[in-house]
Amino acid sequence: MEINTNTDVEELGKSLDSAQGLTLLKEAQQRRQARERTLFLDVPSWDGDLVCEYRVMDPEDLRKIAERQMRRARNNGSKLDPIANDIALIVAAAVGLYAKHPETGERVAIEDEFGHVGYDRIAHVLGKDGEIKSNYDAVRYLTSERDEEGGWIENSMAIGLHANAIGRWMKDPSKRGVDLDELLGEL
Repeated sequence: MEINTNTDVEELGKSLDSAQGLTLLKEAQQRRQARERTLFLDVPSWDGDLVCEYRVMDPEDLRKIAERQMRRARNNGSKLDPIANDIALIVAAAVGLYAKHPETGERVAIEDEFGHVGYDRIAHVLGKDGEIKSNYDAVRYLTSERDEEGGWIENSMAIGLHANAIGRWMKDPSKRGVDLDELLGEL
């Protein structure tokens, strides 16, 4: 019986490659499992002092949001709010709001007597119940610029870019953050 050393070496090389591939796959799986599952994104107009945490949404929830927005478009026609879809995504994906600690830079959860505060209760925490009547109003208020008299000027571009950043991250949550320069370069 003749032994073909070239074939034996090739088979051994394939076995080693296969074992190394399996090891790399297992290591990648462990890193994937350990990664952060949420996105922390600065709320526009707060200079990094206010951050919102977002989660990857269930596809069924995304479908329901899209259907709801389509119904609104059919029913409201020309009165449709051009940033309603963006705000719907922001509100639905939000987990909660955080303030940045000025000395340590750490995110500190904003909490009230009911727990972690999100867009749904931020009006009460800020003492703006009279101005902010809904989650949609909360997003508009928080992302707006302030005028000289303390009023607010809605920034629909900031809302759209914020929602786009969330959507891009949801597309691939392994991307821990969103590069705003890269995002703006695509526009």
